[in-house]
Amino acid sequence: MRGITDAHVEYHLNGVPAYRIEKHNCYIGLAHHVLFYRRLGSAVSADEEDEYHKLYLHFFYKLSLHPPYDILQISRPLRLHTSHSIAVWFRPDEVVAVSFVNGFDYSPEKEGREFLISYGVGDSSAKVFRMSISQIMNLFD
Repeated sequence: MRGITDAHVEYHLNGVPAYRIEKHNCYIGLAHHVLFYRRLGSAVSADEEDEYHKLYLHFFYKLSLHPPYDILQISRPLRLHTSHSIAVWFRPDEVVAVSFVNGFDYSPEKEGREFLISYGVGDSSAKVFRMSISQIMNLFD
């Protein structure tokens, strides 16, 4: 039976801006964490080696409007496409499911008041999508 062990998480701010949302009395930002874990090889087969996995998960956060700018809440994860990466900065024995948000834009003057989010998939392609404030706020419920 294969088990999971050595699991840990690293949190990162993506380097994208947080935006002030007056109606909700907070800033909205976007971050990700990387879940690292090892899936143990089969106890039945000596040929089956352990696998090392990395999974990128993105979420929104609410930030207070005033110093010290506390994180008030973290949303459920976004459902982004991921793909295996063979980038040189990953080890050859890692199974990596990569998506990485690299663009986050919002303007309250825009019709529909939507956020525009862009991200890379598996270090080989890119996607862009829009989310309304109400869609984002629903992820905090």
